Amino acid sequence: MAFPVVIQSQNQAEHRSDYAATAQRWNLAQKMIMSDGRAYRFHKVGASTLVVGDLVDGPAIITNHRATAAVARAAGAATIAATLGATLSAVNQYRGGYASVVLTPGGGETYILNENINIQTHAAVASGGVITATLATGETIVEALTTTSDITWILNPYSETIQSPITTLISSLIGVAVKASTTGRFGWIQTRGIATVLVSGSPVVGNNFVRLVAAAAAGGPGANDTAVIAGIVNDVGSTWAVVDLQIDG
Repeated sequence: MAFPVVIQSQNQAEHRSDYAATAQRWNLAQKMIMSDGRAYRFHKVGASTLVVGDLVDGPAIITNHRATAAVARAAGAATIAATLGATLSAVNQYRGGYASVVLTPGGGETYILNENINIQTHAAVASGGVITATLATGETIVEALTTTSDITWILNPYSETIQSPITTLISSLIGVAVKASTTGRFGWIQTRGIATVLVSGSPVVGNNFVRLVAAAAAGGPGANDTAVIAGIVNDVGSTWAVVDLQIDG
């Protein structure tokens, strides 16, 4: 089953829909645009319930899934494989994610993994086991991989999403929560257009609104920030700011 690259929605409440963990409706990262230009991405909630208006980040790379020893693959192969470290992988955990080759042969290539929700991307893998993942349609190995090659496994940025943490960031900013969806549920996260966002500090109307490390899930002015611009400030209140989000192009 193929999904459209972008959904054009006339239902102005569609972005507040969410779905059970067993009822994934769209591929992760599916983009939806409203008639007024607001944009959303389909995601899966991670470890805790989201809070409406909070900044949200994607998942961290799993330590024991970094720089894993590749299983040899010829150029043109439609699967990629490696031996994981001492952390298991659930079935399809890396669906729609990436395999990044970080040691030659084949170094510098990034392969997208199968994202089709009707096709298994990979089986469950025990700690220290071999993961074999199907590549996305049309994707094949460019340069042959050997057991010398290393692969880092990257989760889809819109899987296991979390409230943007305080002090220590672990991944990319992906959007703003528009529904208090609970752990494991699927739904939409806003990435572009007018949004109401948790604020810390005193941002200035017309200036950049950035992700802060001094306040969890909040954005604010450019002091003490990580230079990740979420959008442009339109108005400022004591708790929330009105922001023209520009996270997603």
